[in-house]
Amino acid sequence: MGDLEERVKRNENDILRERLDTLASDVKELKTKKGVLSAFKDLALILTPLIIAGIGFYATYSIKGALEREQLQLSHLKEMRELMVKLSSPNTELSEAEATAVLLAAFGPPAIVPLIHELQADSLNRPLAAQEGLKALAFSNQKMTCEKLSQVLRSRTRLFKWETHKNVIELLSDMDCTDGLTVLKEFKTILESPGGFEKYSNLVRQAPDQKNFDKLVDKVKTAIQTLEK
Repeated sequence: MGDLEERVKRNENDILRERLDTLASDVKELKTKKGVLSAFKDLALILTPLIIAGIGFYATYSIKGALEREQLQLSHLKEMRELMVKLSSPNTELSEAEATAVLLAAFGPPAIVPLIHELQADSLNRPLAAQEGLKALAFSNQKMTCEKLSQVLRSRTRLFKWETHKNVIELLSDMDCTDGLTVLKEFKTILESPGGFEKYSNLVRQAPDQKNFDKLVDKVKTAIQTLEK
């Protein structure tokens, strides 16, 4: 029994020693982790002011940039307005009107809609000048210019005159707007459908006479043939 008790006691001591070693290891690991966390805490105290300063600088720079862009846009709008007034003046000769329209085109996409609006003008010079401006726009913004022109033919709100449609059809062809083929074919279908003249007359602000209607049909056919080559 004495030997048994001694062996049991030794086993208990071994188990106790093992547990103590494990506990010591856990305490050491905890101290190490605490040291790392403490280091992160110290680093955070150092970096926080820098981060805040960086956020402040970024916010200031963004706001300043936004204000500068807004001022630039306002400046461009003012310049565009002056050009539009000059273009729409009845005293502006054709050569000067064309030069003004091309200069207006230099402002890029924002000039597309104003120039399309000029296609509606009753005078002769303004629509001709607008066509030159839109052709100039096509060099740098062909896709968007073609899309906006196609929207004119898609419109069913009687906003446009038949002469405007004629000008748009010519521009789509001259500017090689292959993406406009679909809308041109849709337009041709309307014109050539039974009662096409009456249907079309109800889609425009000013309808053509029969002779001009026939010319419009020919222009659509020619434009489609040109773009399909």
